[in-house]
Amino acid sequence: ERYGYRTLSDALRSVAGFYTLSDRSYDYVGVRGFLRSGDYNSRILLLVNGHKINDPLYDMAPIGEDFPIDIEAIDRIEVVKGPGSSIWGANALLAVVNVITRSVDDAAGGRLGLASDKVFGEYGAEAGEVGIVCSASATRTEGDRRIYFPEFDAPETNNGIAVGMDDTDATHGYLAADYRNLKLIYCRGTRKKEIPTASYGTIFNDPRNKLRDSRSVFELSYESQGVSQNSRSISSRVWCDEYRYIGDYIYDYPPVTLNRDNYLAKWWGAELKLYQPIGQNLSLTCGSEYARAYDLVEDNHDVSPYVQYSLRKSTRTAKSLYVQADYRFSDKIALTVGNRYDSFSTFGSTWSPKAALIYVPKDGTHIKALYGSAFRPPNNYEMSWQDPNLPATQPEKMETNELVWEQQIGDNSRLVTSLFRYDLRDAITFESIGDTWRIVNRGSARSSGLETQFETRSANDIRGYVGLSISKSTFDGARSPASPPYTVTSGVSIPICSHRYVVSPQLRSTGRLLAANGAVAARAATVVDLVASSGRNSNAQITLGIYDLFGCTAYMPGTADMIQARVPQSGRTVRLQVSRQF
Repeated sequence: ERYGYRTLSDALRSVAGFYTLSDRSYDYVGVRGFLRSGDYNSRILLLVNGHKINDPLYDMAPIGEDFPIDIEAIDRIEVVKGPGSSIWGANALLAVVNVITRSVDDAAGGRLGLASDKVFGEYGAEAGEVGIVCSASATRTEGDRRIYFPEFDAPETNNGIAVGMDDTDATHGYLAADYRNLKLIYCRGTRKKEIPTASYGTIFNDPRNKLRDSRSVFELSYESQGVSQNSRSISSRVWCDEYRYIGDYIYDYPPVTLNRDNYLAKWWGAELKLYQPIGQNLSLTCGSEYARAYDLVEDNHDVSPYVQYSLRKSTRTAKSLYVQADYRFSDKIALTVGNRYDSFSTFGSTWSPKAALIYVPKDGTHIKALYGSAFRPPNNYEMSWQDPNLPATQPEKMETNELVWEQQIGDNSRLVTSLFRYDLRDAITFESIGDTWRIVNRGSARSSGLETQFETRSANDIRGYVGLSISKSTFDGARSPASPPYTVTSGVSIPICSHRYVVSPQLRSTGRLLAANGAVAARAATVVDLVASSGRNSNAQITLGIYDLFGCTAYMPGTADMIQARVPQSGRTVRLQVSRQF
């Protein structure tokens, strides 16, 4: 609230080592210098209340307006860096991000919000043992009205200026209901986005180039909580999700023709987990998971006249078992070990072990030595580019080693410092053969470096943070594209005028980024946001945000589907929001 985050992407880039970029169609998140442009965040596992959001088509972790829940309905965001496949399975290579939604207590009563770019409403109530929370929002942003791309600087392509081609329309709806140990959640989000970059060789500055995403999540869960931490607990969940992507692309063959991508994924699954203490010093967590994508459709065709170019229908199944043991040797030393077995119908099975040794020399000081492994199987979209003359593409695998020092400073401050090293092998990579593309396991990546973040909250509610990540990221020995050598993120939130107002500036700085050919695609950039709000001690609140206060033009390296060597990021934006609690 204080920093005026508009999307999940805004929030994540406040975490040390995280940085986000946009190709004007989707937002991408890099972690500790590792980002493979155009992979749709498939190496980040994104959860909502522990429910996996990544879809089986692209393994996409949506972090922009395509995330199915509005930022106003979020209570907190939990981030675990490093591999998490030993518990959560596929995609948890770089980090696990768990979005926790607002509870009945948080949303008691009603709340309405009106902003310059959206309307929002929320309601929460309890009746006996039944609680319900629901929220809905509609967003419309115009983005940058004029975007200049020098690669299209010619009279026949409007001198390289895309005019009114950055609009986004999105809706988000969320419902949660609970009764005793049962909980039901449902959410649905839709987004329509114009494409200003003329991707895939389409006609430049044509407003018919657009994409639509819709995502729905349904889950019913049960959890029996023990009376204490030393009690057994059992939890289970069953879910049914859907994701649809429609992309409209205008080509001049000639004649001018609308080509459409129509992709669909439907899947369901179930999980059972047991937590069992054994004596005073040992506890076990074990579980089993089953997931089946029962309807996967990839369709590309010209609309009129109708010409079918590709149509692929398939299914896939995953079965998993996992176990984790936590043992305390003493009050100062603890050990965690775990492993997970995953079996996929598309390629076979894999194991994901992990271990952590934790040393507490004194109260407030934790030193951790961490080892982890993770994997990502080829998703359905990647498998459609499989060369039948080559061996089947296998999962890429990652191993990490990390040394962490966590230090509590007084009652209100904390410092976390890490030395890390990530090693990725058998990377799933697109390679070109003449005018065609294919998917292969080829190449290895490594990222190593130092990261530190300091957080504080004073007695008079001044809050602040500063984070620094220095990393060296390489792919097959050469510096990785879209991987900055450093990132800096900081913010301070200051109450003024007897706490009637709060002023919250933020700064983020990113080192230079290389293109795929090794050339500099984007110089180092520093962006400052400023958010001020009033009425935090009353039922009404007004928030004014100025994003990219000084109009610093930042860039993202262009992806393989673009002519552009670099894509400008969003410029200065002013946003006003008024909300009221009832």
